[in-house]
Amino acid sequence: MKFEEIIEILKERFGEAIGDPIVDVPDHPHMLKYVLCNPSKLVEICLFLKKDHRFMFEHLSTVTGTDYPQSEEIQLAYVMTSYLDGGMFVLKTKTNRANPSIPTVCGVWCAANWHEREIFDLLGVNFSGHPDMRKLFMPDDWKGHPLRKDYKEEDEYHGMPTKRPPAV
Repeated sequence: MKFEEIIEILKERFGEAIGDPIVDVPDHPHMLKYVLCNPSKLVEICLFLKKDHRFMFEHLSTVTGTDYPQSEEIQLAYVMTSYLDGGMFVLKTKTNRANPSIPTVCGVWCAANWHEREIFDLLGVNFSGHPDMRKLFMPDDWKGHPLRKDYKEEDEYHGMPTKRPPAV
């Protein structure tokens, strides 16, 4: 199914919770197309995309997060694949950077578990309803979120240097 057809069906079903389609790089042959959705409808939209016989996006390929300090938001991208026709679809949503929280989609795709934990750890986004919301990479007492654009790395952690010496 074509991207535009998916958007049309989503807008018909979810109305204003679905934004207009966005093409990041219009002149690029492998342009990235996506649509923004209201975070309050994220789980319902994802479940629809997975279960509806027209789409069958049964596989969550990845969830990524991007920090946008200038607009005070963190954007999340959900990349899903359909085994039905091999199609891919990208759904994005946003959360406030000061208190970032999004509902978990672990109940839709169990693969979301580690993706969400990684984003929690490295960007500080809380996924409400997540079954195991704890850090994935950083130690429990690590300060800050290393993928935030304003992150300041400490010089050491428990007496160990955190920065490499300059190359000679």
